[in-house]
Amino acid sequence: MCIRDSRWCEMERQVAPRHQITVDTPWGSVQCKVKTLPGQAPRPKPEYQDCLALARAHGIPWHTVQDAAYDAARQALAQTEE
Repeated sequence: MCIRDSRWCEMERQVAPRHQITVDTPWGSVQCKVKTLPGQAPRPKPEYQDCLALARAHGIPWHTVQDAAYDAARQALAQTEE
């Protein structure tokens, strides 16, 4: 084993605050994690396993469920900001 060069760099890690919401899609409910950073809009992330389970149950692509969950989460978050 030959190692020519190794470099180390110390970094700081910032943990973004997160919370969960449940949104409804035409195929069922999906849990979403919502990340919030100062000065930025909240960013939802639908749970993959929830989207996959609904997609399999209804015979549709999982990204179709994921897209619907994103849209529902964005709408829900927009209503809470008003």
